[in-house]
Amino acid sequence: MRNYIILKISLFLIGWLSSIPVFSQTKIEGCWELIDITALNIMNTPPQGISSRKDYYSEDGMLYVIAPENKIDDASITSKYEFDGENRKVVTKRGSEVFTKSTIKDDTLILHFSETEKWTYRYLGGELSCNKPIEPKSVLVVATNNPNEQKTNLDINYDESDYSNLGIRERISGIWEVNEHFEFSPRNAPPYGFSNKLYVFKNDKFYILSAGETSIDGKKAMEYSLKDNKMLLGENSNKAVELDIKFNKWGHIILSKSGRGFVLKLLTKDVNRIPLIPTKIVVLRLVK
Repeated sequence: MRNYIILKISLFLIGWLSSIPVFSQTKIEGCWELIDITALNIMNTPPQGISSRKDYYSEDGMLYVIAPENKIDDASITSKYEFDGENRKVVTKRGSEVFTKSTIKDDTLILHFSETEKWTYRYLGGELSCNKPIEPKSVLVVATNNPNEQKTNLDINYDESDYSNLGIRERISGIWEVNEHFEFSPRNAPPYGFSNKLYVFKNDKFYILSAGETSIDGKKAMEYSLKDNKMLLGENSNKAVELDIKFNKWGHIILSKSGRGFVLKLLTKDVNRIPLIPTKIVVLRLVK
């Protein structure tokens, strides 16, 4: 009788535990957001950077590569694909086959393009998820000389709070990372692209730092002023530049002049603690 009772309890526990919902994505079908790329040597980085994006794997074997704010119908690349649980085969429009080792664990997909290059994705959901916009972010990290000190996109803690209720000066105050350059002339584009410089707006001055720098000590302080949706950088200097300023729906600052400019993403409002972040090659959108 005692053994019978123990058996009944064991069967009950097995049934109860199996009914607890646990998220585990084992299929590749669905929508995935690119969130990180293994740090690459500067000589191997595309000068136009790489943006976050959505990859949608349909049930009928089609792969759609979608820009952050676009929908499936606007996909920039469409290909046939096959997936056997460990390897992804993509058939290009020219008929060539590309095999990539793939690992799926919980809500994370990793594509192993080589021993040193891996692309990491986060599962967003089904087809409807890929028709929703995601935040445009630069994800291409440059490798350091010391692999043990290498940081990734996943190590960066951005301030995602909504500050749209603040006045423009209070809203700007903080440390911002260059996330994108746009409408740039191909003839003037740097051969290795643009890095993710940091802009520190503190009181009525600003400082420009390189990623990896954590102090403004010894940095030149430049003045700036704000008036009528304009920002005057380097006020009272012979190199003053007046830029149009606005915010997009992601809370990014957009600074531009005659259509050409750059985008800043907020790292932190604490101007006294500059976070250590990896160097990245940011997205560069050229004039068409």
